[in-house]
Amino acid sequence: MQKSDFIKKIQNSIFAVSADNADFTNKMNEVNTMLQNVAGVSFTNRSAASKLTGLSYLAGVDSSSKIVKGQKLDYMTLVLYLAAADMSGFNLCPMATAGCKQACLVSSGRAKLVSAGQQINSITWARLKKTWLLMFNREFFMAWLNAEIYAAKNLAKNSNKNFAVRLNGTSDLSIGLFKINGLSLLSIHSDVQFYDYTKLRKQLDSAKQYSNYDVTFSYANTDEHNNIANAMYALSIGQKIAVVFDYSTFGGTFPATFLGYEVVNGDETDLTFLQEKQVLALNLKKVKTSQTDNSFIVTKDMYEAMTAAM
Repeated sequence: MQKSDFIKKIQNSIFAVSADNADFTNKMNEVNTMLQNVAGVSFTNRSAASKLTGLSYLAGVDSSSKIVKGQKLDYMTLVLYLAAADMSGFNLCPMATAGCKQACLVSSGRAKLVSAGQQINSITWARLKKTWLLMFNREFFMAWLNAEIYAAKNLAKNSNKNFAVRLNGTSDLSIGLFKINGLSLLSIHSDVQFYDYTKLRKQLDSAKQYSNYDVTFSYANTDEHNNIANAMYALSIGQKIAVVFDYSTFGGTFPATFLGYEVVNGDETDLTFLQEKQVLALNLKKVKTSQTDNSFIVTKDMYEAMTAAM
């Protein structure tokens, strides 16, 4: 896609996150400069890539409060955070349900902290720019990401830590997109444990294809995109599912079982590949949007009704 056509495609997304016309112009100019700098350009090294794009990095090590919990298990984790769903003008979560979007963690943690008079903060803006870079020059993006995986892997080794990578921190892209010259990053780094949460049924098959890829299906408690049926399929083939519960309605504890399967607290660590039980219980996180009447979140009343119906 030509740069001018690309800019036209994303300008509504830029406008949506701009505080005013001046901010919109500044953001448009910033993105235009980045695209101009990387148009037809090949990745050379991380320092040069940062200068060309204005981005410090693509993926971060132990960059959220939950990811950091892996440290107690001697893991360092590299996570790539992009702009979720269709926020960027490109849909990175094709099977996202309405309730999933409402409760999306893209606006949780530090990303929800916005200064007065602003629409978004620097964290969300960087995620948008990373997403546009991916869509505009995928080869450049993947080569940069590959270099970051190598660097983080070496850092973990030198620190005597285990190492894991989550490529879809706030996205749900097919793992097949993450490749260089036709070779998957999972194959290039066969010594690294990769993992993701997903609503893509085909992602479950990828977990069979790559021995170093662990996938947890995201349960949304709806027939939208065949979510419930796909979650049951995941369970039937021995895969895990993640379920968001309204912890407070259960009296501060998770149920022992869900859909007939034993439940484990999925908030204790993000390292899903270390979990043996098939249902990972997640507590509702604080985000900017209201979660009233969001069926994505299982309350005690909903749970009891579902249990009675079994």
